[in-house]
Amino acid sequence: MNPIIVGLDVGTNCVRVASIEPGVPPLLRVFGQVALPTDAVRNGEVSDAFAVTTTIARLWAELGIREQTVRVAVSGPRLITRVVDLPSMDEDELLSAVQQKVSEIVPYPPDDAVFDYQVLGPAPEEVGPLMDRVLVAAAHRGSIERLLDAVEAAGLGVEAVDLVPLALVRSLGREAQAQLTTEAIISFGAGTTTVVVHSAGVPHKLETIGRGGRRLTEALVGEYGGIDAAEAVKRRVGISPVALLVSVGATAAARAADAVAAAPVDTEPLLRAMETGAEEPGLVELLASLAPSELELAAEADAELAQADLIDAVETVDQIADVEAEAVWEIIEPSVQSLMAEITRVFDEYRALPDAQRITRVVITGGGSLLAGLD
Repeated sequence: MNPIIVGLDVGTNCVRVASIEPGVPPLLRVFGQVALPTDAVRNGEVSDAFAVTTTIARLWAELGIREQTVRVAVSGPRLITRVVDLPSMDEDELLSAVQQKVSEIVPYPPDDAVFDYQVLGPAPEEVGPLMDRVLVAAAHRGSIERLLDAVEAAGLGVEAVDLVPLALVRSLGREAQAQLTTEAIISFGAGTTTVVVHSAGVPHKLETIGRGGRRLTEALVGEYGGIDAAEAVKRRVGISPVALLVSVGATAAARAADAVAAAPVDTEPLLRAMETGAEEPGLVELLASLAPSELELAAEADAELAQADLIDAVETVDQIADVEAEAVWEIIEPSVQSLMAEITRVFDEYRALPDAQRITRVVITGGGSLLAGLD
């Protein structure tokens, strides 16, 4: 059996672990996650080391993981990754050139940065002769040290530190690699959003945006009375006006359908009428047999209730759903538009590159990708 690889992800909302047996294809042996206390991690960085350490220890205990060595991934707005073109040179000169480049791109003192680099290969002819394309990655030293300290305090050793953008390419970019095409990967996390554009596995543009789904939740807190209630609303209704309306309306319809389905009568005429609006034999008699609370579509139900009245009642429910949907959208729209503007900026910067290729596919992932209306 191949040696087991254990990957540890310390996210904004929870800690996740995956135990993988390498192979073709790799085999997932163990997966689990445990929620983190609020604000234990902010913008991809550990802010409460004790909370993170105890959560990791709990995860290991609950899953019974025997391996004590892990690989961790880093992310956050202070993780800076750039693909740059530099003149071909020897290793010592390249190291010096990369150090200079790091001092230019990090938004904090260069002495506070840890960095690494990888030569991807010759730069395209459009760039110029005797040029190499180099991937440069820099992170804030304090951010990395706090993460490693929290992991090691849980009794684990760290054998490697990976970058979330590159891990995304390796794990999700296989189709583009096989087809030699260019694709974008967008990972919507709770605290950060990562955008990568690559061609056949070679990265061209990588950026971590310091906002994610948590920002939408926080925008809803004032209206819905707490972080848990706001998170529930966000997950239920999604992020687009259409998705909000569909979700709220579907919830109301589901409540009515559940009540009707539980009634001790033949409900097929009503269910068909709700779906198609068509005349159904026996509909009036059926409505007369059901209590108002079971329908939730009319204040009263009696033998004289006609199908037109039922349709009016359903439209009333839709109007209520529309009002709630618009109210939620009004609250979260600024945060959604701000995030989408940042993603658009990353794409625009990629398209401005001299050797930019047409993006043939966009892959979305991360917890936030489950929100209705995101696509």
